[in-house]
Amino acid sequence: MTAQTPVTPEISLVEAVWRYRLMSLIIVLASVLASVAATEILFGGATATARFAVTDPTNNNNALRMGVVSGQGYAAYTAQRAAFAGSTPVMARAAEIVKSKHGPNLTGEQLRGRVKTSSKPDGGVVVVTATGSNMPEAAVIANAVLQAYQDVTVSTNNSNLDDQIKGLKEQETKITEQMQSTQAGTHPYKVLQSQLAKLQSDESGLLSARSKNNDGVQFTDTADPTAPTPSKLPQNGAIGFAIGAILACIVSFLRASSRPRGQVRGAPAAAMGGVPGGAPGGALGGPGTPMPELPAGRSYQGRRSLGDGRDDGYRSEAYRSEAYAEEP
Repeated sequence: MTAQTPVTPEISLVEAVWRYRLMSLIIVLASVLASVAATEILFGGATATARFAVTDPTNNNNALRMGVVSGQGYAAYTAQRAAFAGSTPVMARAAEIVKSKHGPNLTGEQLRGRVKTSSKPDGGVVVVTATGSNMPEAAVIANAVLQAYQDVTVSTNNSNLDDQIKGLKEQETKITEQMQSTQAGTHPYKVLQSQLAKLQSDESGLLSARSKNNDGVQFTDTADPTAPTPSKLPQNGAIGFAIGAILACIVSFLRASSRPRGQVRGAPAAAMGGVPGGAPGGALGGPGTPMPELPAGRSYQGRRSLGDGRDDGYRSEAYRSEAYAEEP
């Protein structure tokens, strides 16, 4: 008969971790350190947020009115203003403001990499988010972008109005010259006179609009440079600890399963036929081992040993207790 394969004893997870506790501790510490390093690299610095609300363009007193009459159109208009807040002219002006407030010396393009502008889905509010090495620096950048948006908006609108006024004045000058060469009271003279009056009326309207020109901002919510900087280090450190603990448990259990404790000591002897001490196979084997046949008239009763003539005193205690029962 073939010797039975010894059953591998089961091992608990706690026992596996305790057996490889040094390795488990190293894995947990490495995971925590990796999470801390990633936090410092990826989430270092501070973030500040400033907001401003744009004026309803349907307001007749607003120089920025665009003829928007629906909520969807208002949201689209707000998204356009958010895109304008991140444009090159605004970033260039914001860089000048940051430098004047003793902030970092950055160009407009460098500042663009630190600023993100967006609008609310329902429209009306533009959000400016800026990053910096610390909260005061981030707040200075966010507030500078807000101020730059207002300055550039006013200057752009004034420039557009000035161009229109300049064009009207040029037309008025030409018509005036034509009137001087035209006889007064004639029909052509009256036509030129009517055109001149219309141009002067348009010019008056543009001058009035320029005097009422504004930045199109209803209110502002500036960033607070004294606000505390929220740290993600404790949270990410705890996440790293949890990941490390899980990895340590998995690795420890796999190693312990591949090296089970409590292996049967008689396994080498089983390879020799089930007899400890290197006895020949089949010579007085353990339970389940067939005895060799003897000549007729002879039996094993009363024999103390076979083959090598060894006494029971030389047999191991495990061999006598496990393989053979004491005879009465």
